[in-house]
Amino acid sequence: FYDRIAKNRYALLGRTDSCELPSPELRERLIG
Repeated sequence: FYDRIAKNRYALLGRTDSCELPSPELRERLIG
């Protein structure tokens, strides 16, 4: 389950560092 989320996030955000936060709107979409 978590693996799936991780893959989806990777696909949505592209390659991002752990210290790099997604934009507020994208975060809202991810968190729901």
